[in-house]
Amino acid sequence: ERDAFHLGGEHIPLEKLSLSTTDEFKNKTVLLYCQSGIRSRKACELLINKNIKALSVEGGITEIIRHKKSQPIEFIS
Repeated sequence: ERDAFHLGGEHIPLEKLSLSTTDEFKNKTVLLYCQSGIRSRKACELLINKNIKALSVEGGITEIIRHKKSQPIEFIS
């Protein structure tokens, strides 16, 4: 999904995120997204458990593509 719809930022696969240091995210809010929102929600929970501020796009890229300007995109924290 990153190749098809890139919002910017750094690409870190979920399996690598759980193994990596999270020092780079201290004092930042991390916005996470994936195709359907499932992996990004898991990543969000992982970061929150490490005391990192994180948000996951509800419904992922699929929801962003379907998004209508009259409806706000929801985030899960």
